[in-house]
Amino acid sequence: MPRRKHKNPRRGKKYKYEFSSSSSDQSGLMDKRQCTNKTENNKVCFNTSSDNSSVIDQHFTMNNSIQGLRYTTQIISSPNIGIQPYPNVLPYPPPPFTMQHAQHPDSVGIDTCTLLKEICERLGRVELKLNTLDKIESRLDTIDTKHKQMDSEISNCKDRIGYLEQSVQFLSDVKDEHTALKTKVDYLSNGIESTKTDNKIVLGKIESIETQSLQQNLLFFAIEEKFEKVVVHDEV
Repeated sequence: MPRRKHKNPRRGKKYKYEFSSSSSDQSGLMDKRQCTNKTENNKVCFNTSSDNSSVIDQHFTMNNSIQGLRYTTQIISSPNIGIQPYPNVLPYPPPPFTMQHAQHPDSVGIDTCTLLKEICERLGRVELKLNTLDKIESRLDTIDTKHKQMDSEISNCKDRIGYLEQSVQFLSDVKDEHTALKTKVDYLSNGIESTKTDNKIVLGKIESIETQSLQQNLLFFAIEEKFEKVVVHDEV
């Protein structure tokens, strides 16, 4: 015999589930709404600040959403009894969230102005130092050119000194030759003087000999006596 299919009496019936809202549930929802309102206000404030403030807003919204979920009721269902809400009571309250306040745009503008002024002052100091370095470099260039000129002049002076040394050496050699020639001339002059004296002596002897010969000729040959002038040329 075919088995009959037993219909489940619960199938096809719509059960209405009633949720009882307790005071803890209402307080959790109010906290969640307040947190969302705070996050919206914070987002409006943080849009004028830097990127770090936007990151802080995201972190704050995540923490608030997590805290709101903790305070909401958890619904536990069972197949026989139905659905009953049970509040999730935390043993300790959540730690307070310390929010870093974003800087005011005026203070940010003042900070940027001071920073720009400081940068301009530093750039001015750097420019002054560069100008002083340029002056020092120009002076060094002038000193370098003068040093090169002095080197060329010193080399010219060395060449002239070399020429002077050569001329002095030549003059010293000439002087030595002159002294040697002078000694020779002195020796020759002394010899000439001695020859002069010898010539005088010889002339005197010759005159005496001639006079004697003439006297002898007059006596033997009766030759008339005549006086003649004898010119003697001294050879130097």
